[in-house]
Amino acid sequence: MNFEKISISEIRPFVRFSIHNSQLVHASYVVALEHRIFYVEDGEARFCVAGKAYTLQKNDVFYVSAGTPYKMEAYKDSNIYTLYFDLTMKNSDFLERIKPYGIQNIDNIPNCISDKYICNFRLVNGDDEITFIYSNENPTVLKWLNRIKAYIRDNTENEYTKNIVSGLMIVLLSKMLEYNNTYSKHKSSVQLANDVIEYIHKNYNKKITLDDISEEFNFNKTYLNRCVKSETGFSIFRYLLNYRMEQAMKLLMYSNMSVFEVAESVGFENTKSFSIAFKKFYSISPSKVSGIKSKNKKGVIYE
Repeated sequence: MNFEKISISEIRPFVRFSIHNSQLVHASYVVALEHRIFYVEDGEARFCVAGKAYTLQKNDVFYVSAGTPYKMEAYKDSNIYTLYFDLTMKNSDFLERIKPYGIQNIDNIPNCISDKYICNFRLVNGDDEITFIYSNENPTVLKWLNRIKAYIRDNTENEYTKNIVSGLMIVLLSKMLEYNNTYSKHKSSVQLANDVIEYIHKNYNKKITLDDISEEFNFNKTYLNRCVKSETGFSIFRYLLNYRMEQAMKLLMYSNMSVFEVAESVGFENTKSFSIAFKKFYSISPSKVSGIKSKNKKGVIYE
């Protein structure tokens, strides 16, 4: 199978078919004749490609290009939404999916199928040929995918719909490529958790919400919480609070800052909420810590 390379700026995707599968199992590796996007709406699936296995969970999205050997295992408790598409409008009159072929049979595809319906274009990003992309609970990717689903569901298959969906597919693939560069498909949950922790250490003095962190890393906040808790034993909110309290205690003990200034320095909007959180955490009010520090200073003898 020979493929022509095409960049994201040159494609004009055509979605030929979409379907929900409650069970999708390949006994061995197969090769698709068109490009495919698998979206795990519910349940869990195992996706094998390029010698690696990925466990896909709810809200994960996987793109695999035409001609790439892969194997999918998703059982009856799962709900997998699949888009079958070409990167050009060359086959825009063909509105059916083509069953994938086993690797051993890929050279024996009937000419009538391969000549007319195979998508012989493969996406490139710079000098890199893209065979698959794994998007892990990325809210931006999900937003554009759901827009495509809405058009396919609510509109008849006409030229207007084809063109709208084509434009949305360009954005979707662009976003998947963008975030694939930011967070590699090989990046582990441990690495991601450490990046979130580093972000907290650098920004704890600002107002931070879970939504802010989710947007910063382009991952679902539930998934980010799970990664951080697995690594630290605490949720993101609890880890942030712990770190703020640690920094607040240091400032109260070793600086001349007032309680108000300390509260502001560790990301609290007012002294009252800071004092309540501090006392709950240390069982002592911040003003008493500051008072103890002052008494100790008076007893110091300088030589």
